Amino acid sequence: MFLKITKVFFLVSVLAGILSFGINLLNIEKISNPYWFVSILFFLSTGLLINFILFKKYADPKDFVFKIMFTSMLRLLLCMIGVFIYSLIDKPHMVSFALHFMLHYILFTIFETSYLLKYTKTQIQKS
Repeated sequence: MFLKITKVFFLVSVLAGILSFGINLLNIEKISNPYWFVSILFFLSTGLLINFILFKKYADPKDFVFKIMFTSMLRLLLCMIGVFIYSLIDKPHMVSFALHFMLHYILFTIFETSYLLKYTKTQIQKS
């Protein structure tokens, strides 16, 4: 199961990279950011780590729901901390980085949520 979601995360990473590369090709100074790949690496690493924790064996379905809620909150907190740290490091490019970061956050969240919905439906059907 973890291998499937790893493939999904790498596919989403490639898609996010193409999206950010395309935005940078527009050459609009306010939205172009040379460090767009940092947010992709951030989401890839946190997503894989959180899903590794999430897909460990669980005994109670309520425990799985709690883990989903907890990991979503943890990822949002880590995102806020990451953007804050970047704002301290590179203030002139903060707005463009935040734009790329939000796009990547939305993209990864959509794919992860759709994957989790498919996973829970298959688990319900197996029961």
